[in-house]
Amino acid sequence: MFKRLSLFFIFQLVLLVQAQGVKLVPKQKSMLKYDFLSLNQIGITDTIDLPFFDDFSNSVGTFPNSNLWINNGVSIFNSFTYLCANQYAAIFDHIDEKGNPYSTINDNVSIYADSLTSQPINLKNYKLGPVTKTYSKADSVYLTFFWGAGGLGDFPELGDSLILYFKDVAGKWNKVWGASGSNFNVPISLAKIRVDSSIYLHATFQLKFVNFTKSTGNLNHFFIDYIALHRNRSISEKSFKDIGIKYASGSLLLNYTQMPYTHFKTSPASYMQPEHCMYVKSLHGNQTVQTRFGLDYFNQFGTLIGSIPLTSSGRNILAQSDTSECFSMPQLDTFVGNNPSIRIKYKINPQAGVEFPDDYNALGNNNEYEVTHRFNPWYAYDDGTAEGGIGLDYAALPVNQKGQFALKFNNKKTDSLAGVAIYFNQSKEDVAFRSFNLKIWKSLSPLDQPDNQDQVYYQQWIDKPVYTDSINGFAYILFDSAIVLPAGDFYVGWQQNQKFLLNIGYDNNYRYNNTERFNPNIFFNLLNSWSKGFDVYGTPMIRPIIGKQSTFFFSATLPSSIKYTIYPNPAQNSVFIQNLPSSAIVKIMAMDGKLIAKHIGNSIPVENLRAGKYILQIENNQNITFATFYKN
Repeated sequence: MFKRLSLFFIFQLVLLVQAQGVKLVPKQKSMLKYDFLSLNQIGITDTIDLPFFDDFSNSVGTFPNSNLWINNGVSIFNSFTYLCANQYAAIFDHIDEKGNPYSTINDNVSIYADSLTSQPINLKNYKLGPVTKTYSKADSVYLTFFWGAGGLGDFPELGDSLILYFKDVAGKWNKVWGASGSNFNVPISLAKIRVDSSIYLHATFQLKFVNFTKSTGNLNHFFIDYIALHRNRSISEKSFKDIGIKYASGSLLLNYTQMPYTHFKTSPASYMQPEHCMYVKSLHGNQTVQTRFGLDYFNQFGTLIGSIPLTSSGRNILAQSDTSECFSMPQLDTFVGNNPSIRIKYKINPQAGVEFPDDYNALGNNNEYEVTHRFNPWYAYDDGTAEGGIGLDYAALPVNQKGQFALKFNNKKTDSLAGVAIYFNQSKEDVAFRSFNLKIWKSLSPLDQPDNQDQVYYQQWIDKPVYTDSINGFAYILFDSAIVLPAGDFYVGWQQNQKFLLNIGYDNNYRYNNTERFNPNIFFNLLNSWSKGFDVYGTPMIRPIIGKQSTFFFSATLPSSIKYTIYPNPAQNSVFIQNLPSSAIVKIMAMDGKLIAKHIGNSIPVENLRAGKYILQIENNQNITFATFYKN
């Protein structure tokens, strides 16, 4: 579990404490009874006829498809494990749909947390040609799914469990399957349950997965994938006639997942990966299938700008095996605007023997997989998903010992540093009211030497971490005035003067230069000298924001054509936003990123604010624009 690094530093993989250094928390009350909601309390759609199938390739954003599932109690990601049947998996933890713990963080309390509940499924009758037949035991109805635990996140503990319930004809939920935590990663496994009792063969049957876990936030991860319910199945069934895309290259850039486009254009060839790849999995039990590979490239306006046809390459994929297909890099230095994007649609065409998911009426198609690579006004190592958290591990050091953490970046050209975006992870311990000093360094003192040679560009006291009401939501901490940042290395991090785990989001998928080696950009300081965070392979989710505050624009989709005008500025009673859509949400934030108020409408009351400078965050259909104003 532990690996010695130096006299005073031990890398900690999960939650044990022996010596000070960097601590990782892999995204990771009395007993509470789970609240099984009635049908009139939840979003029920029409009853579904068999087959029922979901491999989550048709999920909307980070949530399950509402045509198949009635709640958003789990998150859908492909970053927690590469062991999925294909593409995405449903992740179970102690985090709700807004990214917050279900209850107060307490390692001594366990509760029912995430859940995944199906829409009503018709197990009463079915059509066989012109004849309506009633389901019976002879129809051999089976539910199968793949499940696992841990992965790149945190493995569940012995007291944790993943439970499957069926709803019977009387409306009662009955436990039919369960798996417990084991204090180690659980490889992907196939579960099979026969649905043959008469109490389940009714018109509004439902199935529900629930995890029972410690109240520790983003920890103790179970995942499920490839859920299939159909008739005429066998207990001996161990494989599926399906070949699908699992995932694709995380970034087209060499060291970063995102960077400012104007910086990228200073030397495009040196900042790009040599190639990008798709990864494909066969679930066939004993058949080799010839499969063809291709892709399409689209710019930020949805225009097709390049294509590799499916007829251009192919190979035989062995049964129960993985393979990959790699492609040369596209041109990325000819886009329009400062924040362009390129969308890549990877495609495969298996030539024989594919029954899943087509025969199982899947809403999506795991033969296609899309990735959008963006240029945004920040440098980012992370992919936007936190598999865990990272912070300083004081161990036996005095509780009032100064501690510092820094992440190194390399600025490609002279520009302005306007602020920092940080994802604050919620797990293990409650630090919601801990203060710290955000710092930007020009340089750090030599390693293992007194830290009296540190050169600081800027520092700002932050009263407490900022938690946003969204999964993997970043807090934006904007400076009073932009800092002139020359080309070259600089460091972003924090100083804390007491013992606590700040718990910055940790992306465990990141690998420096796509190699299995430690991240050389992490530094920590707990004994008044700097050391490197050896054996930390992932990256903290910290992003320096580049550019003047009046010009940078953040978007989760395509850049908005709407131009907002903010007036009056300074303001006394109200701030007005010209051209604001009626559906937009406006958030008022302090300069350290703390949320003060939310508002809908183009007239924003500010008379109760103290005099000073504030941030307006305008959210419209996943587009996010920032502006600043002064309150007199």
